[in-house]
Amino acid sequence: QVTNAQGRVTSAINIPDEGKTITARWTAQSVSYKVAYWQENANDDGYSLAEIADRTGTAGSDAAYQNKNYQGFTLNTDKTNAAATTIKGDGTTIRNVYFDRNEYTVYFYRSSGSLYNELTITAKYGQDIYQEWPSTKYPDAGYPTQWRVGSSSASRIEGSCPVMPLDGQRFYAYNSSGRYTINDEYYLDDLNGVPTYSTKYSFSDKDDSNRWTVTEPFDIDGFTFVQGGSAVCSDGVRRSFSSVGNRYTNTSGNTYAALLHFTRNSYNLTFIPNGGAAVPTQSVKYEAPLSSMEPASYVVGTTTKNVDGVTWIFQGWYDNDSFVGEPFDFDSTMPAKSVTLYAKWAQEQYRIDIDPNGGVLSGTEATFTWKKAGDTIDRYDDVTRDYVENANGTFYYNYHSYGKVSVEDSENSAPADRVAQYVTAPAKYTDDAKYVKEEGAYSLIGWYIENADGTRTVCPGTFEVTGPTKLVAE
Repeated sequence: QVTNAQGRVTSAINIPDEGKTITARWTAQSVSYKVAYWQENANDDGYSLAEIADRTGTAGSDAAYQNKNYQGFTLNTDKTNAAATTIKGDGTTIRNVYFDRNEYTVYFYRSSGSLYNELTITAKYGQDIYQEWPSTKYPDAGYPTQWRVGSSSASRIEGSCPVMPLDGQRFYAYNSSGRYTINDEYYLDDLNGVPTYSTKYSFSDKDDSNRWTVTEPFDIDGFTFVQGGSAVCSDGVRRSFSSVGNRYTNTSGNTYAALLHFTRNSYNLTFIPNGGAAVPTQSVKYEAPLSSMEPASYVVGTTTKNVDGVTWIFQGWYDNDSFVGEPFDFDSTMPAKSVTLYAKWAQEQYRIDIDPNGGVLSGTEATFTWKKAGDTIDRYDDVTRDYVENANGTFYYNYHSYGKVSVEDSENSAPADRVAQYVTAPAKYTDDAKYVKEEGAYSLIGWYIENADGTRTVCPGTFEVTGPTKLVAE
């Protein structure tokens, strides 16, 4: 008979005259999981998180993902396939998908149209190529310092291209001439707010006219163009800066210049403690070191919070609320955007020690493991002891107790590394005692919980973890 929770019979099973096998049928459930999309960094071989997408799938099946079309990037099929995983039933699955930056090429042409082969630059999209720029790499080789973006005489002129542009570029030598030297001088604030001349962005031109008008300069990540005003620069000279619409200023002889001032932006560094102590938001200048911004009151593996009587331990700060990837690296500088960091917590785990007292555990059972408060432990009723101590024996007891075996957490070690068994030769964790095999030498009476004060409590069949626990067989 089958009864419900109230004890009422809901159905009956007729017992057959002969043996019959009844097989349980299970249906996999649909669960949620996350897909993390990673983009290769411009100036190193690492990857940065681009976005996270929520998906659902059947537990036990492959975690699928939707391809993305990122400008300047291509799916790294090999790396993505290597990260394939199946969907867990607990909703913690993360499917990682990787995109590499495309490589593009910048070509340089003479005014005659022929190619400067030796100046060609090939690099990843967005990679810093300033050091490869002709006037930077070969300052005394006589190469042009000005280039047109395109072969048309109406094309814009650039003195340098700081990063590899999307799809690359073709630059054509611009051999300017004229009685006047026309300079665009860029002054970028350093971390102390002092304007500093930038060779990276400044450039020069020649013309027969000195009646040039200042136009809006190109954008620079992490900085804001400020019109007018004056300030003492890093060389100790006070300079008056240009505004859009001003005429270029005569700086000496036949030289005229636009002095373009850019202030350094500040961005917010925000901390979301997720139940921990509040951390104030910081305003941090672009490229300022972040090492001093790490909250001292939060220490990985040490700082705790208590939720409904349960202890949680701080695991680190992450730049996404799904805690995908590695903890945030404070040994870095502030990017040209605001950053929000989220505190990750893990419920405290307690070590559970299993002492079979000379008994043998099965190959899937470990002599110690970790459990969270509220987890349950089943009694090890399949333990056996078929060996007795004998000075002429040929067996040794190999018991991997915690402290002998250097294991930091249960997920980093297989049960095979935490065993209780008899071996035929001395091993790393055996003692000097010898044993002979004698089937049925001992029968298991039961398990006891060894208390901190040395007393023992009878272990029930299944019990709930409330703290560190040691089980001893009798």
